[in-house]
Amino acid sequence: MSQTIHINRVGLVALALSLCANAQSPQERSPIGAVLGTSTPVEELSTKASPAVVHIEVSSYRTSADDGDEIKNQTLTKRQGSGSGVIVDPDGYIITAFHVVKGARRIRVELDRRVRANSPAGELLNGKRRSSFEARIIGVSKEADVAVLKIEAQGLPTIAFSESNNLKQGQLVAALGSPEGLRNSLSLGVVSSVEQQIEPDDSLVYVQTDVALAAGSSGGPLVDIQGGMVGINVFSLTQRGREEGLGFAVPSPMVRFVYGQIRHYGFVPRPYFGVDVQGITPTLASALGLPTDSGVIVAGVGPGSLAQNEGLQAGDVLVSLDGMPLQNVPQLTWLLLHKHIGDRTRLEIQRKSSKIVLDASLISEPSDPEGSIATIDIEENLVAKLGIVGSARKHGTAGPSPTASGPGVLVVARLRESDTRAELAAGDVICSVNSVPITSVAQLRATIESFKPGDAIALQLERKGKLMYMAFEMD
Repeated sequence: MSQTIHINRVGLVALALSLCANAQSPQERSPIGAVLGTSTPVEELSTKASPAVVHIEVSSYRTSADDGDEIKNQTLTKRQGSGSGVIVDPDGYIITAFHVVKGARRIRVELDRRVRANSPAGELLNGKRRSSFEARIIGVSKEADVAVLKIEAQGLPTIAFSESNNLKQGQLVAALGSPEGLRNSLSLGVVSSVEQQIEPDDSLVYVQTDVALAAGSSGGPLVDIQGGMVGINVFSLTQRGREEGLGFAVPSPMVRFVYGQIRHYGFVPRPYFGVDVQGITPTLASALGLPTDSGVIVAGVGPGSLAQNEGLQAGDVLVSLDGMPLQNVPQLTWLLLHKHIGDRTRLEIQRKSSKIVLDASLISEPSDPEGSIATIDIEENLVAKLGIVGSARKHGTAGPSPTASGPGVLVVARLRESDTRAELAAGDVICSVNSVPITSVAQLRATIESFKPGDAIALQLERKGKLMYMAFEMD
């Protein structure tokens, strides 16, 4: 079977140097000959890794944020998309990028053409083992841009994790996947940076490479020359549609951690201090008169919050966490991920010229309505006559509002095509309809569908911690 292999100039030179370094005798072929030969490290890598790479087709809803909509009110439109993924468990567990399956209504996974899987139910397609499966989402991490899928198959080939921490700048790597829908493609390049933070406030660092990536590459593995996975490709930088040779992958330690948490819990718990933090830049340090021009600063503390009660203030510089010096936001994120909600931590801060040590409690980071889109059944939670996708809210899950009304239906997103008169927004909680308490999406849908055109409707909403009524006539 033929396979597409892209090698840029830098990758070709790096490969030649790599082969020179591993040469066994003068009688062996030259590096260039090795590149063009039939038995090379690249072909060995491909033979080892490619069978575990899958193509993913997704029918989904796209949010307004995906289209660059600056209005902070999610709307949804239907779309078809594709991406890549990698099998990490022979029983059908697959890792891909969160944004590939975000808002998915249906996910179909196509195995490498050389692979035929056993189905637990013994299902055959035209008398042969299957190569295409429906997939379901086990869990996602929006922050890490990682999702875990499951197909009902057994005996699948896998790729093992390798430590991206052991990568070196200039080391040869390869990206596998389906760029522009071209299945079974492999692109070579080199590591440009082992730990690249794009913006000072970003919570993650990435493995940066010059590997050629395109739409459809997302979710595929970045592998070292031995075929071990050192990251999941998630995006590349382009200018006017032209590839700039800047590809980025989530490092394997983060991918492996997220995968383990999702397999165990179904999600990734996110302990935090209850404050907003950001990276310190020289300009910020100069403006605020900070003692350092790098590190992590507290940007905001909620009034009356646990963090404020424990002594944290806006402008505090976080010096260390449980004795570990803090250098940037990604490091803090990584350390907190390995803590537990409810843990007490020893936090050293610098406030102006004084250093202070606080005992700070970790709480659960609030859920993001946008992040929940990927994990709910859109059709099942659709309330068409209100033009929304909802999710039942249990008592006590709302924020610290003195007027919080308990159970209700959280508005996860609006449908862009909807012409309803109800001006609902993502994050609203529908508490009652015409004074009838609402406790589930099914109840809300049935109640709304019982009204006739022209009937008056009054929704009691909780919006930004306050209760209000929204009245309109049914279309």
